[in-house]
Formats: sequence, C-alpha cells, structure tokens
Amino acid sequence: MLVGVKNEDLYREFYEYISDPQTRDAFQFFVKVAATSSKYDCEMGYKGVVKQLTFKNGRGEIPYAFIIAKKWLNFYFRNHAVRSGGSQLKQWLQSNFPTDFNGYPNSGNEWTLKIKSIQDIQLLQSQIDF
Repeated sequence: MLVGVKNEDLYREFYEYISDPQTRDAFQFFVKVAATSSKYDCEMGYKGVVKQLTFKNGRGEIPYAFIIAKKWLNFYFRNHAVRSGGSQLKQWLQSNFPTDFNGYPNSGNEWTLKIKSIQDIQLLQSQIDF
C-alpha cells in the first residue's frame, strides 16, 4: 500500500507497462518520493489513455507530472513550474540533461524531461523540493 498516493491500485499496472529495467527502478523510486512528499498530493491516473502521476500543491495547481512510457518517464514542468522556475531552472536543465530536456514549451507552455534512471531523479531533486 502506498499511503500518500491516490489510486495506488494502478501501481502494478503502470510498473508492468514499463519495459526498460532502469526506468522501472526509476518509476519505483519516483513513486516513493511522491508518496512521502509533504508539499504535494500525488495521484496516479489516466488522462485519456495516458498513464500519469501528478503532483498537486496546496493551491490546487499541478506544477509537475510524469507520464509513463515504455523506456522513460516523461516528466512535465507544467505552466506554473515554468513561470516560477524561469530562465535559471531552464539553463540548469539544459546543462544537466542536454539530450533529454525539451525547453521549447509545448502548446500548454510546458517543458518536458525524459527520466531514465534513479540518478536522473536524484539530480532533479537537487533543484526541486518534492
């Protein structure tokens, strides 16, 4: 049981969907980070057919989320996180994730980062307090 993550019954399904072993480990680690967060309410669920985990703050905003793919976790910096992080965060992400960070906002003004390992998450935690 994952106290602290809503819809934790989806955990096994999401875990088994991932084909890459390092990404599976990263998923397990990230879910533990989410489950123990004191800043965010976290929820597993679907957005259409897309499997996701969202981080909702006390104001009801979702600054971060990740989508589960077969070979990586597609981490989203939602519009609120992009606005508050600004150019310093963007430069840091470009420097530390040169091939996996997409700093060109999509139609929702979101940045994305492909997470493929526990080390990626730990590096991200040095900048974002989950």
